[in-house]
Amino acid sequence: MIFTEETRQICRLFGDLLDYPGEGLAAAAEDCAGRMKAHFNGASDRVRAFADFVGSQPPGTMEELYTRTFDMTPANTLYIGYHVFGESPRRSVFLVRLREAFQSRGFEAGTELPDHLAVLLRFLSVTDDPEFVSPLVHDAILPVLDKMVKSFPGDSRGYGPVVKSLRQFLARSEGGPVKKGGSSDD
Repeated sequence: MIFTEETRQICRLFGDLLDYPGEGLAAAAEDCAGRMKAHFNGASDRVRAFADFVGSQPPGTMEELYTRTFDMTPANTLYIGYHVFGESPRRSVFLVRLREAFQSRGFEAGTELPDHLAVLLRFLSVTDDPEFVSPLVHDAILPVLDKMVKSFPGDSRGYGPVVKSLRQFLARSEGGPVKKGGSSDD
């Protein structure tokens, strides 16, 4: 799997959307919605809804929603390794391998653990190694997003639309089918 430059930019923007909210959240949501509409139209409606939602919220609301959605709900944690391996030594190995991959490519993860989805999406935006990217997306990120999508069944506001749109976007970018749970119908 080799991502186009536009796909990489969208990965970076999804990383911004799924990081702890800051001042740039509304701008990132608008930019992501515009790029998705231009290049991945079928997956853009949910990002547009999220951008509209973010723009209508008073200060502090998105931070509270983010914490409630991802930090207080284990099924929705953004730590991909936790979903795949639990709190086992295998997750520790996964974290070490991610750190090594980041270092070998000059990528800085910041203070967040390397298996945080926002960090992984930003990494996907700068790496061009299909032998690393394809298994990371196919074997780790997409299965976790499949699981997370199910925990947002009727969520048309908040972060549910972002998770659903990301799942659909990555499945299309990978060239695979959009499975139930990531289609535009759910």
